[in-house]
Amino acid sequence: MAISTVGKRFATANGSAPTRCSQSLEIPTPEPPFAYFTHVRRLRIDQAEHVRRSRRRSLVEQIGAEGRVLARRTVRQPIAL
Repeated sequence: MAISTVGKRFATANGSAPTRCSQSLEIPTPEPPFAYFTHVRRLRIDQAEHVRRSRRRSLVEQIGAEGRVLARRTVRQPIAL
């Protein structure tokens, strides 16, 4: 990714009025920091985890104590072949 400079105004080094750039100078755009992306990704993952946990909690509350016991029993029973 590079920024095109043709036709854009840039201030000159000696502090005079900005002149229109006639020749094409390819100014490379700095790479966005990797740490920022990992931070955002971690935030999104945490958010998703939080939503998942809260949904699970609400489901458990809907089912109630007897439902929880029932679910525990059905899970722990060995499958007879």
